[in-house]
Amino acid sequence: RLQEKVKEGNLDPREQLVALEAQRKDYPNGIPQCGTDALRFALCSHKIQGEDISLSLSQVLGCRHFCNKMWQTLRFTLGVLNDNTTPVRTLEETTPLNSMERWICSRLYSTIVQCEQAFEAYELHIVTSALYSFWVHNLCDVYVEYVKPVLLKQNDGPEVLSNKDHISNLKQATSSVLYHCTSLSLALLSPFMPFITEELWQRLQPFRPEALAQTSLCLQPYPRSAHLAHWYFPEEEKDFLLVQDVIRITRSLRAQCGLTKEKPV
Repeated sequence: RLQEKVKEGNLDPREQLVALEAQRKDYPNGIPQCGTDALRFALCSHKIQGEDISLSLSQVLGCRHFCNKMWQTLRFTLGVLNDNTTPVRTLEETTPLNSMERWICSRLYSTIVQCEQAFEAYELHIVTSALYSFWVHNLCDVYVEYVKPVLLKQNDGPEVLSNKDHISNLKQATSSVLYHCTSLSLALLSPFMPFITEELWQRLQPFRPEALAQTSLCLQPYPRSAHLAHWYFPEEEKDFLLVQDVIRITRSLRAQCGLTKEKPV
């Protein structure tokens, strides 16, 4: 179909041959299907300096992969909520217990502040960048990996019998933080990805702590930083930058030295 469109134009025959060959090279299998949410998010990610957008199909494909990442994150979250024997706490009642939870909560608060400022300035590319960065680099790459051993720890064995209540409280708090981070992130992404966010948000509704009728995500109030003031911990955000630098440099050194499981120190 792409080739036929080139032939329908008024190009010089020689230029047409060049265009057809370039098209076969760039899109040997055609343009991959990515969906309207991925396309919309990619378009809004551009910093528009003129009337035209130089659309990159690889960027749209990257947004489709981001959609897959959202599905995977929600699948993990639902598994955690299904295993949790106590109900999720409300947003007002959810208080992070340790430094890692304070960090992810504060990162979400700062992301919402960044979105509010960018929306006021009509800079949608800053909003999409902030939301992508929070979901992928903070929520998935760091917090989800952190909570896996916490939530998978069993409440049995002699080493934890004496600390059973503490572990139960920790799991409930962690589940609540994970639920609200995921739910609020979906609400933040809703204007850019209305279809996938609605589908995923509806799947979270059976675990919703508020006793309200299930409605549509597009009818919910957009998240505001004023409602999350109790989640702002600037010191944790600042300190965690050092932690991330240490991890990044350590990984770089490990790669440079070729250290693997087969080749220990």
